[in-house]
Parts: sequence; structure tokens; C-alpha cells
Amino acid sequence: MIQALIGGLDHDRQVALDQLLEPMEEKSLSRLAWLKITGAAPSTRNMAEMMERLNCVRQIGISRDVAKLVPAGVNGDLIFPISGGRKFPRWRDR
Repeated sequence: MIQALIGGLDHDRQVALDQLLEPMEEKSLSRLAWLKITGAAPSTRNMAEMMERLNCVRQIGISRDVAKLVPAGVNGDLIFPISGGRKFPRWRDR
């Protein structure tokens, strides 16, 4: 499945994905780990941080059509492994 997802990407996009695994200069975690962090409560600061993460992902420039290559039922587990496949943070359940 990994080859199906990245096989059609050009070299620059593959490099950008590899760079997600490198540690961030200002933090002690990788950019991928940083992208997976979600705010615990709905606040202006958490929404601003979420937008920063979204912009980071958009800068990679991968088409949304790549998501169609992921079989149904797998997408949530790949994107939200920490939350057990949940699409929203816990505060959305309240």
C-alpha cells in the first residue's frame, strides 16, 4: 500500500515526506510527531496551532486524490492512530 501511495509522487514530494521524520530544530520531536498532536480543548490557540499544522501538510503539495488509494476502513487508523481511529479530539464528544 505504501508504494501505491507514494509511487506517483515526484522526487521533491518524496523528500518532503522523508523530512517529516527529521527532528524539528526548535522542538525535541519530529515534524510528523508534531503534526499528530491535537489540542485538548476548543480554544483560539489550539485552532491557530491546528491551522499551522494544516498549512504544513498542504505545503507538501500532495493531491487529495491520493486518499482514494487507501482502502475503506484503513484511513482513520492511518491518520489518527493515537485516538484509535477517532476523527475528532475527545472534547467533541461532550
